[in-house]
Amino acid sequence: MTTDATAMPLASPRPAKPRKADDAYERLKRLIVNLSLPPGKLLDERSLMTTLDSGRTRLREAIQRLTMEQLVTSLPRRGYYVSELSITELGEMIVAREVLEPQVARMAASNITADEIAYLRRIVDETIGRLRYNDFETSLYHDLEFHRTVAHASRNRYLETAVNQINTGLLRYWYISFSMGGFLNPTFAHHTQLIDVLETRDADLVEKMMHEHVERFRNRMSHVVWDGSSVVGTMGRRIMTRSP
Repeated sequence: MTTDATAMPLASPRPAKPRKADDAYERLKRLIVNLSLPPGKLLDERSLMTTLDSGRTRLREAIQRLTMEQLVTSLPRRGYYVSELSITELGEMIVAREVLEPQVARMAASNITADEIAYLRRIVDETIGRLRYNDFETSLYHDLEFHRTVAHASRNRYLETAVNQINTGLLRYWYISFSMGGFLNPTFAHHTQLIDVLETRDADLVEKMMHEHVERFRNRMSHVVWDGSSVVGTMGRRIMTRSP
C-alpha cells in the first residue's frame, strides 16, 4: 500500500476498471452487504449468472472469496448461502475490535505519515459528502478504508489483516447501523477528532479514543436491536437472530 495521499483512491463498492472476476466478486458482495440478498438466502448459480452478467467460473471464484470473508456459508450437499446475521456473532466481533483496534491505533500513532493523515481527512470529507445524499452504502466502504488505513499505519501486517477481516465481517452490521440507526454526524465528527489526535502522536489518547469509537458502534447497534433478540428490516422481515 502506497502512502502517497494523492495516489490512493478511496475504497469503492465498484473499482473503476476491475478484472471480470473482480467485478463479479464486487457486485455480489454489494448485493450481500446492502441486504438485497438477505441473510440465509440460497445463492442460485443460474440466477446470479444472469443478475451479475457473469460466467460460472467467475461466479464460483467470487463465492469462494466471499466464503473466506465469512459473508457466504457453505453447507455440505446443500450449497452456498448468504451468512446469517447474529446478535451473538455481532457481540463477539465487537469484543474482538475492542481488544485489537485501540492497540493498533496506539501503534499507528507512532508510525503514521503526513500523507496518511491527509488521506484519512479526505476519506472523512468524502464520506460526509456521501451522507448528505443518504448514500449509506458508499459511506460504509469509506469507513472500512478509514480503519484499514489506520491499521496499515501500525506497520504490523498481521494485526492489519486481523482488523480488516473483522471489519469486513461487520460490513452488513455497519450498513444496518448507518441506514437504520442514525447518529452518523457525531460518528464522523469523532473520526475527525481521532485524526487530530493521531497527528499529535499522543498514543495514550489515540488508544482511548479508538476504544470510545468502538463503543459508539456498540451503542448505535443497541438502539437498532430494539427487542434484544432480533433486528427487523424495513419490510418487517427479521434479519438478525440471537443464535448464529
